[in-house]
Formats: sequence, structure tokens, C-alpha cells
Amino acid sequence: MTLVSSGCSQVSPVPPVPPVPPVRFQGTVVDQTYPTGAAMALALPPANGGNGPLAYSLRPAIPGLAFDADERTLRGTPTEPGSHRMTYTATDGKERVTHTFTITLEGDYIYRLKLRYHGTGDQVFVLNPVGEHLNDTLHALDLGDATAEVYLIATNTTGHGMDPHVERLELGDGAAGGLHPAERDDRAGQPRAAANARVAKWKWITEFNNNPPLSGRRGSAMRSVASARSRPGVAEGDREIFRVPDENRNIVYIPATVRDVVTDGDRTAALWVADRDWGPSCRGAGPCLTREMVEALGDRFLRPGAGNDIHDWVTAIYGDPWGRHSYGNLIPPDAAREIHILLFDIGGDGAPGPGECRTVGLFFAAHNYRRSADPPDSRVSAERLIFFMDSVSMAIPEGETWELTDRGPSVVISALAHEFQHMIHFYQKRVLRDAESEAWLNEMASEVAEDLIADKLRVNGPRGVAYDDPTAGAPGNRAGRLPYYNLFNDVQVTTWGGTIANYAVNYALGAYLARTYGGAELFSEIVQSASAGVGAIEAALAATGHAVSFGEILADWAVATLLSDNPAAPSPYRYNAGTWSTSYIAGEEFRLGSIDLYRYRYEPPEQVSDCIGPDLANRPAQEGPYLHTLQTFNARPQPPHSNMIAALGRNSGRVRLRVTAAGGNRITVVVKE
Repeated sequence: MTLVSSGCSQVSPVPPVPPVPPVRFQGTVVDQTYPTGAAMALALPPANGGNGPLAYSLRPAIPGLAFDADERTLRGTPTEPGSHRMTYTATDGKERVTHTFTITLEGDYIYRLKLRYHGTGDQVFVLNPVGEHLNDTLHALDLGDATAEVYLIATNTTGHGMDPHVERLELGDGAAGGLHPAERDDRAGQPRAAANARVAKWKWITEFNNNPPLSGRRGSAMRSVASARSRPGVAEGDREIFRVPDENRNIVYIPATVRDVVTDGDRTAALWVADRDWGPSCRGAGPCLTREMVEALGDRFLRPGAGNDIHDWVTAIYGDPWGRHSYGNLIPPDAAREIHILLFDIGGDGAPGPGECRTVGLFFAAHNYRRSADPPDSRVSAERLIFFMDSVSMAIPEGETWELTDRGPSVVISALAHEFQHMIHFYQKRVLRDAESEAWLNEMASEVAEDLIADKLRVNGPRGVAYDDPTAGAPGNRAGRLPYYNLFNDVQVTTWGGTIANYAVNYALGAYLARTYGGAELFSEIVQSASAGVGAIEAALAATGHAVSFGEILADWAVATLLSDNPAAPSPYRYNAGTWSTSYIAGEEFRLGSIDLYRYRYEPPEQVSDCIGPDLANRPAQEGPYLHTLQTFNARPQPPHSNMIAALGRNSGRVRLRVTAAGGNRITVVVKE
């Protein structure tokens, strides 16, 4: 019998489906408290369970914070104080679990300073008045319902570099307007060059004038002075060959003749002209000097009578150019009776072309030495009080005929006061008081000398506004030093390289000091102080009744720059009084016109030259002060004794800042309507 399978099989039973575990968080979140304006990150716990991937959410939204669902993290910088009941949810699409907790954001009391703008007008807020260190310190400026421009100033009050950093914590509720023009700077993020031009050709002469070899001469000094004989009086027609070093210290021999002699009491001025630059058939590279020109120059420097010439005005401010001393290697004290001015083509380069510079005047203290081999530079000495002026600049006419009011002669007339101050500075500070000097201070005093007597000389001077106009002048002004100060208002003021930037920033600070702290009297004290540099300014301020440090001066000067369009700006921020600022010394009145830096325009030259570097030639035109973006402000290391100004735009509501600044780096906020 054969057995055959019936085809049936046994079926196994189906196991039951396990239940889906509920969605549950693997931890809880306690209530949280954070400061407004500070960065934060809160990690939230994961969940498990459910049927499939879980999705996370967090409600409500908080201004300044964002929730990353993938990382389950709440991050950002909260901008508004308040309490928020948060709901944290995890879901698989069908099941969900929620967890609630509270986030409290503390209000303005966390800020180191709460600044409140009071209604209208320009206002100034100093974040660290004594220059204290700030380390990620929070500050809040409340503009209320007002809409105003906000600016930030960093002032480096120290002699070393700084690196301040300021972060804007909100751009939402505070932004009421468009970007300030400075915010559109296409160089954003790139540190800006501090200066533009070549170093001065005569820098070594400047260094000699401020640090001459005078020490070690006192032992036999009085015998030497007593036995020294003065040269006989000068007369028209006298001839001499002068030794003048060129920019490379090579000696150039200049045959010259006295063409004019002017006497006022016991003082005489002799005007020498290089023979090759004199008369209608001169052999020089530029226009020839005539008797009319030389006599006009001599009449402005010295004329009979009191209080009517450069000599009288500049000595009233700064003191005598020569006199008693105890150095045997210097010319005798009675050399003060004569001052000599040699006119020749300085540099032998003729009339300047477009964009070219010329040295208009030069004082070299080696001529105050008796001629010897020690120091070596004294071998060129003319053994008399003398300075040099550029004959070509004096002779250049603007039209068909020469006039003293033409630009070239006006510049030379103004430069007479500049060079004469250098002569006085050498005697008053280095010889008479045995005090060190610094080139930047010496140059500042000379720039201010031109400024103080501009209206008396009837020349416009470094301010670049008509000498008889006490107001700030018309918009679009391209004259004088101040268009270049606007361009380079962030370079170090207490250094000297002889560049356009140095002259401009140096004059701008001197102009501010003179208009704010007493003009002629203050600068008399500066030059006649036994202190050097910054110390001379602080000593002069103290002597004239002003208890203010140089660091405070720098910070106030930057504020005055921003507020210079406001004639009602309070002291010490008033560059622009709208009329004359007057000062008095030795019975003489000195007047200074107003300055509004927003009325100056920088216009780039058409070509690069020996004076105008590519940075200047390639820059766009600019009206008013240079303003950094916050980005370039943070990117640029700050030089010693300098200011940096950033524009934060037009704002309303609250402006919150996180500030880091080393000790001595003063931070100021300025609000302008």
C-alpha cells in the first residue's frame, strides 16, 4: 500500500502587535533667567517613544532668539526684557508631549550705564570718563521718541596703540532710517592708511631744531660769550655766499645780496635775495624777484611803529627770538638786533606744476651756532638769526601783473609768521629753558601763529576762510588745512613725518585749543613752558586756569569736530562760535574766525605728484569729517593719541552696545538731531 500526502500543512498562529510607547522627554527644563543684550544658548532635552521620527518646536518666539529644531537649541541675543512662558513640544505626527517653563529676560539694570537722550539738541555721553577698562561691557542709549544721528568716538589717550571693539546688539527696534553715507564705504573692513604722502624732505632739519647738541657746554660758556664779538650792522648792497644744505645734506652755495633793510627801534630786518633769482634777467628756474616784491615782504615782517607787523605780533605771543644764554658754541646774545631773511629758489625746482608741492619756508637752527666742526652741521652757519623763504612762490603772479594778494605771495607772507615762530621756539624752549621740544608741538605753534595773525596780515591762513570773515565761511571750501584734517582725522597727532596729514591734524588740534582755551595766552605758555610735548600743553592749560588733561582734550576735540556745525554747542565743544574768538596778550588783541568742518570739501587732484600720493589722488570727493563704519572702526588698530569716529546711523528707541576698550581708551557717544 502506498501512502500519499493529503497536501495539508499546519498554520502557525500570528503573534500580537506590541503597543507604541508614548512620547516622553528624557529630562526637564527649569525656569531660566538671562540678561538682555548678552548672547545665550539653551540646549533642550530630547524625547523618545512614538511611532517614527520626532519633530521639535518651541513657542512663543522671542526677539533676538532663534530655535534650531535639529539641534534642539535656543540661541541668540535677547533684545527685550520680559517674562515668557515657553511651550516645548515633541511629536511623531500623531502623539505629542509638551513641557512648559519660563524664560525671564532681565531689563536695563544689567547695563553698566543707562544713557537717556533728553528731548532735543546735541548731547554727549562718555562711557568711561576716566578711561577705565571696559570688557564686554553693556551700555544702553534710550532715544525715546526722538529720531537722531548717533556717533561713536574712541579716543586713545595713551602713547601706545589700542584696539577698541564695539558691537551693536540690535538693529531692529533702533533702526529708524537709512544708512549713513559712511555705512556705504566700499572699503569696509579694510584698515585705512594713516597718512598719504612722502616724508618731508627736510625732516632731518626738523629733528636738529628740536634736539640740538647743546648739553656739555656750560663750563666755559660765560667766558666764550663775553669774548664773542657781534658782526657789524648790515647794509643794503652787502654781498655774501650762504651755505645751505639740500634735502640730502649736500652743501649748496648761494651768492646773495641785501636788497632791503628795515629798522624799527633797535631791531633790523635784512632781506637777502639770491643773485640768480633777482631782477628782470635772472637766471633762476622760476619767476624773478623785483624790488616791489622784496619791499612788500620786508614791510609785512618789520616796519617802524608798534603792533603793526609780523615781528611785533609773533613776539607778543611767543617771546623774543634771541637774547641772553649760557652756551659758548652759540652766537652772542646781541645778535638779536638783526634778523635776516634769505630768499632763493628752495630746492632749485622752479614753479610747481599741477599737484606738486614746494617748500615755502625753512628755519635751520645750525645758523644760531658759531661756525665750527662741532656739531658738524654748524659748518654751514651764517652765524646770525636767519631763515629762508622761497623766492619763486613769492614771485608767482596769478594774472598779468603781480599783486601781494595773489595766492603765492599770500602763502609766503603767512609762512613768514610760521618760520619766525620756529626761530623763537628754538630760543625760548631749547636755549633759554634747556627744555626738550617735539616737532609736532613746534609745528602746531607755527600753524597757530599763522592762524592768530591772519586777519592782521590780511591773508586767509590755514583756516582757508577769508581773513575778514568771522563766520565759518561758505560750503564746499577746498582751501587751507582742514579738508585734509577731515580726510585724516584718525591719525596720531603727537608724531611728525612732514606729510599733508601731519600738518592738517596738527593744525586742527591747535585751532581747537586756541578757540577753546585762550588763544594767544595759551600758546605763549606752551612755547615758554619748561615741559615738552603733551606736558607743555597740560602745563599751559593749568597755568591759564584750566584743570584738564591732554586725554580729555583729545576726546573733547573729537566731539567738537562732530558738533562744529552748531554755533550754540556748549564749551568745550565749540569750534564754531559764529563770530570771532578773541584773546589778548601784551596789550594786543588777536582774533580767530569760526570753523565748521562740514563746510570743507576734499576734491582729489587729477594726478599723482611728489606731494600728492596715490591714496589721495584715487579717493572720492568728501564733504565733512571722515566717518568709519562700525566694521572699519573695529578692523583698524588705533594709533596713539588719536581719535576714531564711527557713524551708527539715524536711530530711535534704544541703541544697545557691547564695548571692549583697554584702560586709557575713552569711548564717547554723541547724539545729533
